[in-house]
Amino acid sequence: MVKGVHRWILFDSRCPLAPTPTGAAVLPYAMQPRFAVQHPAGAARAVILVVHGLNLRPERMQPICELLLERQAIVVRMALRGHRGLYERLESVRRRDWLDDFAAAFDTLAEEAGRSTGEGPKRSPGTDPVGHQRTGTSVSPLPIGVLGQSLGALAFCDYHSAAAATGSGAAEDSDIEAIAAGHGAREALLLSPAIGLRPRVHILRPLIALHRRLPIPSASDPTDRLYDRLPAGAYRALFATYAAFRHSLRAAPLRLPCRIVVNEGDELVSTRGISRLIETGALSAAGLVVLARGAGARGAHHLAVDPDTMGGENWERFRGEVDRFVDAVATSKKTEDRV
Repeated sequence: MVKGVHRWILFDSRCPLAPTPTGAAVLPYAMQPRFAVQHPAGAARAVILVVHGLNLRPERMQPICELLLERQAIVVRMALRGHRGLYERLESVRRRDWLDDFAAAFDTLAEEAGRSTGEGPKRSPGTDPVGHQRTGTSVSPLPIGVLGQSLGALAFCDYHSAAAATGSGAAEDSDIEAIAAGHGAREALLLSPAIGLRPRVHILRPLIALHRRLPIPSASDPTDRLYDRLPAGAYRALFATYAAFRHSLRAAPLRLPCRIVVNEGDELVSTRGISRLIETGALSAAGLVVLARGAGARGAHHLAVDPDTMGGENWERFRGEVDRFVDAVATSKKTEDRV
């Protein structure tokens, strides 16, 4: 029964729970930096954080990074904890680790923007949006945007909501000064965000409850994935992040202006579920863009991040969304409820 359920959940129904022919649980992968920074050829208009999905190689986001660089944005591509080459870190990863990644990312964004403009980031003393006491929070001299895919989009939304609650006094720690000063994102572009999951995905919950180190085969393409099996602990962290974000929406809507791009045939993300979040006001400043089903070279739509996997027509439409996104970030104004 478990085998049948798992096959139903994954992209490729031919993928069984049995070990791979080689018996290898981990694909060879070099150690990756937490942040990979790229500067455009000319003067930068904005600085953009790019974040990958669960078990997606961070460098697979490079075609999207190239689009951003063409539009004069500084790009900081982040590798989330568990995706930097150490499999055991993915076994033990927690929601809090990904919150910490974003807290560090915004300081890095500010520093890179300061290096580009020659102004340097300002420092606002106090507690950061996820509760760490620090010597100061960096404030970027350039407007910041976030482009996240799948888990990367979900984890960012979770971080943003936690930071908004902190700044509004809904959380124990407060860093209103940093929020009002513009620390954090002004706009977001969310690609296949795991903020609204199909019901079938939740059938994984009983399986991952058995043991944190339980290996679950991945059916994504070998050129996309970091590991051929994921530990149950990684899915536990994903579901914990999902639950925390959905809980935050019951307390306050996500006010950050964002565009959500989903393929109609996405295997994991529910277009209908995201539409309901927008219609009910939980995503109060979001717009939804639905790409055509089945236009890419490979079968899985959830991991479509380049022209081959997204398809030429869909890629051109996505390129237009990137244009709009960078323009919106570059011309955005600070508001006290954006972090």
